[in-house]
Amino acid sequence: MELKSTTYKDVAQRLIQDLGQDGQLLDLDNAQILIELVPKDEQNIKRRVYDALNVMIASKVLKKEGKKVISDRQRKTKARINETDYQNEELVTN
Repeated sequence: MELKSTTYKDVAQRLIQDLGQDGQLLDLDNAQILIELVPKDEQNIKRRVYDALNVMIASKVLKKEGKKVISDRQRKTKARINETDYQNEELVTN
């Protein structure tokens, strides 16, 4: 599934959810230790997501508008649509 716009929080939550599904351990002897590690791991994942998205925003691969992060592909598509609309208007007025 390709997302065109999202938020930092949505990306972090999806990543945590995906990692949680793959990394679940059912060792009851270590359950107490696993419960203590999860919040810390989630916090680290969130930090890394923010870092990675900020790098992509700084390198202009992504654009931030308020709380939304928008892919470059979506911005280029919007620009092409606007350019096509402008060209069509120009043809109609001439």
